[in-house]
Parts: sequence; C-alpha cells; structure tokens
Amino acid sequence: MRTATEVAARKKPKVFKTDRGVKRRVPNCLLELRNSLGLTTRDVAKATGINNSVICRAEHGMEVWISTALKFAKFFEKPVEQIWKNGATA
Repeated sequence: MRTATEVAARKKPKVFKTDRGVKRRVPNCLLELRNSLGLTTRDVAKATGINNSVICRAEHGMEVWISTALKFAKFFEKPVEQIWKNGATA
C-alpha cells in the first residue's frame, strides 16, 4: 500500500495535451470552496447554470471562459482573482 506522499508524488502532471496542443493547468480553489459548503457539482450546476462537466473540469485545473469564471465568483461570493491564483486555497 502506498503512503499519501507517494500518491501525491504520482499525480498527473501540470500540463495536459489536447487536440489543440499543450495547455497548462490553472490552479484554483473551486473544489475546496464547494466542499466547504457541502455541495455537489450538481448543486452548483443547478444554481449557476454551468454544465456539470465544466464544473468538474474547472475543479481539476482546466481553463474556463471568463463568463464561467464570473458565474463561479458570483456564486461563491469571492472575487475571481481570489479563486484563481497561484497555489489557490479556500
């Protein structure tokens, strides 16, 4: 059985490859914010109108449209800059 440190060390790289090239992951604290409120992605999707799959991708560092980022900011009542910052934490 692996230790938590070993598991963390084997996490996915900070870049991902798509059909449009290589992009970097964008750190944010969406997952921490959602979990701190005890909500599911479906709850956030219903409240914001953002597709559930977009929420999941955003929580894992994929890029989102600015309009989507603004919806997240409004829902969580935090500025976009506070949600998407380097080493983001809730």
